[in-house]
Amino acid sequence: MVGEAEVVVRAQQEHGLAIEHDARALRPADHARPAIEPELLELLQALVDLGHVVVALLRPGGFVVNASSYGARTPFFTPPGLLERGFERRGLRTIAVGQVGLGTYYLARRV
Repeated sequence: MVGEAEVVVRAQQEHGLAIEHDARALRPADHARPAIEPELLELLQALVDLGHVVVALLRPGGFVVNASSYGARTPFFTPPGLLERGFERRGLRTIAVGQVGLGTYYLARRV
C-alpha cells in the first residue's frame, strides 16, 4: 500500500525500534530452532508406519479403534480421512467415524 513505508519510518522515529525498549542478552530459548525437532519427526514417521503392524495383528473380522479425547487438539491427532485412506489401503473397511463432545473416534474392520 502506498504510504505504508512512510508510516513505519515515522513510527520508528517517534517511538524508536521495539527492541531498543527490551535490550537484554539472548537466552537459549530465543535462538532459532527447526519447526519440528528431529526426534519428534522420527516419532511421527514411526506412528505413520504402524498401520501395517496393526493390520498384521488383526485377525479377519477384527476391529481397530482410534480415539482422540480432545479431537484435533489431542497430541499426535490423526485426521479420520488419513486413517481411512491408510487402513483401507491395507484391506480394512471403515465402519464409523464420529465425534462426541470434543473427542473423535474412528472404527474399522478387517475384511
